[in-house]
Amino acid sequence: MSERKHPNELNLPSCPDGSREKQYLEDEEDEEVEFKEGYQEARIQVLLAVAYSAGLGGTGTLTGSTPNLLLKGFVDEIYGSDAGLNYGSWLAFSVPGMLLNVILAWLWLHGIFLLAQWWNRRKHPEKSVPSQSETRKVEIATRAVIDKKYKELGSISFHECMTLILFILLVLLWFFRDPQFTSGWGELIKSDRGLKIGDATSSILISFLFFIIPANPKFWCFRESSDKPSESSPALLNWRILHEKIPWGLIFLVGGGYAIAEASKTSCLSYFLGQQMGNLDFMSPALLVFIVTLTTAMITEVASNTATATILIPVLAQLASTIKVNPLYLMMPATVACSYAFMLPVATAPNAIVYEATQMKTISMIKAGFAMNVICVTVINLMINTIGRGLFDFSQFPEWAEKAILSTSTSQCNYTLS
Repeated sequence: MSERKHPNELNLPSCPDGSREKQYLEDEEDEEVEFKEGYQEARIQVLLAVAYSAGLGGTGTLTGSTPNLLLKGFVDEIYGSDAGLNYGSWLAFSVPGMLLNVILAWLWLHGIFLLAQWWNRRKHPEKSVPSQSETRKVEIATRAVIDKKYKELGSISFHECMTLILFILLVLLWFFRDPQFTSGWGELIKSDRGLKIGDATSSILISFLFFIIPANPKFWCFRESSDKPSESSPALLNWRILHEKIPWGLIFLVGGGYAIAEASKTSCLSYFLGQQMGNLDFMSPALLVFIVTLTTAMITEVASNTATATILIPVLAQLASTIKVNPLYLMMPATVACSYAFMLPVATAPNAIVYEATQMKTISMIKAGFAMNVICVTVINLMINTIGRGLFDFSQFPEWAEKAILSTSTSQCNYTLS
């Protein structure tokens, strides 16, 4: 909104006498400074909403953020599929909390905006409230820009349509591989063959289809005219695009996280920390989860969410084994809390981008982000003690966790630490 454009570029609707466009031109120079000052708070509000949504939206699926992937890999390696953590169960647990957080974030940011307007009017009573005509003019300009950008998108292409279809197919394959409430397609394929079917199987299949489906088919019924001969077409994806666009650093980052987790287990560091934290068994599990999630949300403000999850997940698994609590009861909310970094510009890339784009004060981001941290931590504790209990049965220490304890080298760690 801070950019000023010529009314022709904005495609403003014109009146027969051109009065609206004329008024726009006459007032543009005089009101440029007031326009920017008056809508700076709104600009900050909108961009903060984007940053918050980027963090909150990633908690909704297992593939939405790196900590979620680390948790899934750790649970599969240590506890196996008996733990019941899969794409569908995570969606059922996390999506309601994610949606609630987004709604609360909208209410919070809107409240901040209204409070800032009230404070400015009280501090500068000489400034008049924008008239209805001025507000209407800004609405017209904004709507014109949005319409212009929408028209520039054009109609959906075959390439875009197939990408959307393949994405939906991938989500369905993840969901129905092992949905728990019925036999999934993974069970049908492996049956007696002893095959291990994981989420990576679906990913590789969809990736393979991207390399063989044409991006712009010109054969069979896809030809513009039946008289034209069939022509070859490049695939939806090729190695050059993949090589240039894929975030290879993220792959090494996730792999490094698995390596650190394995090193923590092998060196008995996670066992030692879990035993030391076992002194907290006098607390109720619900209070312990609140402390863990709040601490995690504070740590992730100054540390990478991947590093935070990599260190905490093995420790919390050992702590759960020590105090005889379902490991998912501690690990799942802590993993989600790793994405609750809203206070500092250095906490996440979206925060840094918004901070640079708005030139807002650091203290302003801290104030807004602190409240968001408290809100989100409260919501995740509510979700784990309601929806989480219904999905995963946290009332007792599960048998699959007992098997994991017996299969690990706790005796070796006891000997090493003694």
